[in-house]
Amino acid sequence: MKQSESITNIWHAIIGEDTGLPVFEREDDFLLKMADWINQPEITGINLPWSSIEKWKGQFR
Repeated sequence: MKQSESITNIWHAIIGEDTGLPVFEREDDFLLKMADWINQPEITGINLPWSSIEKWKGQFR
């Protein structure tokens, strides 16, 4: 597995699955797929780890 592939897999696991944000594979036509997604009405449910964010922010207080 190439380093760029492992980074992509991590990106999908951390960003896509944990937050619900859409993540696109870097394929030849990914820009067309992204444009289609942008132009279609779709609800995106975003799930952020608020308690972890507050804990992180707390270190600066």
